Amino acid sequence: MDSLTQIVLGCAVGDAVLGDKVGRRAVAWGAVCGTLPDLDFLLPIQGAIEHYSYHRSWSHSILVLTAATPVVTWVIGKTHPGTREHRRGWLWLVWLVFMTHILLDCFTVYGTQVFWPLPWAPVMWGSIFVIDPLYTLPLLAATLSALAWRKRHPRRTQIITLAGLVVSSLYLVWTCVAQAQVATRIQDHFAADGLTVTNDRVLVTPAPFQSLLWRFVVIRGDEYREGLYSLFADEYVIDNAHPRNLDQLGGLADSWPARRVAWFTSGFYAVGTIDDEVVITDLRMGVESAYAYRFAIGRHADRELHGIEPRRIETRIPDGTGVLLWRRIWDPHAVPPDWWQPR
Repeated sequence: MDSLTQIVLGCAVGDAVLGDKVGRRAVAWGAVCGTLPDLDFLLPIQGAIEHYSYHRSWSHSILVLTAATPVVTWVIGKTHPGTREHRRGWLWLVWLVFMTHILLDCFTVYGTQVFWPLPWAPVMWGSIFVIDPLYTLPLLAATLSALAWRKRHPRRTQIITLAGLVVSSLYLVWTCVAQAQVATRIQDHFAADGLTVTNDRVLVTPAPFQSLLWRFVVIRGDEYREGLYSLFADEYVIDNAHPRNLDQLGGLADSWPARRVAWFTSGFYAVGTIDDEVVITDLRMGVESAYAYRFAIGRHADRELHGIEPRRIETRIPDGTGVLLWRRIWDPHAVPPDWWQPR
């Protein structure tokens, strides 16, 4: 999730665990611990694919953060020696903020390596967009309440904090229910056409900033289909099948960049050619012709395909996309057909 959401989640968890004993310090350290795992993105990691796929790895590992919890607790004890009697409470605060940070990121589609360094595939439940105000606002209200009223109105503050956590958690449950409903509708639609699609080949994730309009990608062999489904406008938009062009990888199929992207995306990737360069695309984030993560990994020269230092290709989101997506919630024909075009 975005930094603000992780901060206010940490604040709310910190206040709920220890706010009644150490006051606003619990909120402050909840914010710190809610921010720490995401600081890995600021590290000077060399390599475009390394920077992309090492995010949410060691810094989001249950194993690493559990081991780091006593260290952070020791720092807190040194910073606030008057609160050492609450060391057990501080331990719980730090660990729970770390764990809820990891858990929330698992609900997004980016991919979280929760058991790093074990070679488990990233967790990407994908039921919530990386920025969703309806999830964040209850936690923000709880944080502001704790900062403003913790000393004067402890009882009221505790109720608001718990209410913020409950409401935001119920919203997460709602996104999972909506996602499951959309996935079932998509499978039913393909079944009506005589096509069988298994759960592991269907990706369903919300369009930006809400949970009413959903985007899906269906992998079928060397092709994929992409579309939008609205919970209000009960129609599908499924384009023609797009080729994945896996054969264009040639000898690069076994290269580290190609294998890393295939692993990190759980198979939701495609290949294309731009000018003379072979480009591998993460199909999970973005839309057709405007995906967030595309990497040039090879170049055709002298009738041969050569590997190159991977380079991220920046993507420009078409003007008016946000307005069209908002209209698409209510109108199944709001997105023009030429928006969904093969590369």
